[in-house]
Amino acid sequence: MLHESGGSVARTGRPNAYDSVIKPNLDKIKSWRQSGETWKQIAQRLGVAESVLYAHKNNITEFSDIVKKADEEMITDIENKAYQAAMGGIKTTRTKQTLVNGVMTVVEIVEEYTLPNPTMMIFMLKAHKPDVYMNAEPDNNTDVVKSIERLADKLTRK
Repeated sequence: MLHESGGSVARTGRPNAYDSVIKPNLDKIKSWRQSGETWKQIAQRLGVAESVLYAHKNNITEFSDIVKKADEEMITDIENKAYQAAMGGIKTTRTKQTLVNGVMTVVEIVEEYTLPNPTMMIFMLKAHKPDVYMNAEPDNNTDVVKSIERLADKLTRK
């Protein structure tokens, strides 16, 4: 609604949700998307309707670019973790440290090894080479499964 006062035109009415709620929280929204939160969850955190986020995402390039980048980073992280789960052999070293007489001392080191996950291997192969691994005939599929099982067996012996 426009309101004339003293020869100038001023805008009155509800404040723009983008300027008042979304823009001040762009870093938080990006972080929430990267951690996998849904638009519904983000809308609840911000106290706006989910449709408001979609409208601004579709109409404001700055917002759209930020959430696209956050979504791409989240997908890349998921793909990396899926690959690691498929291949196994991930070595994680954890150190527990304590302060003794003003000196940081390592108390314990734990090494963990993850076995390859044949189900994740099949999923990754189907996702990345669907023409070869998706909807294979039963006879061909048996060869694929045997190949994957041999690979998994080989990797678990390392």
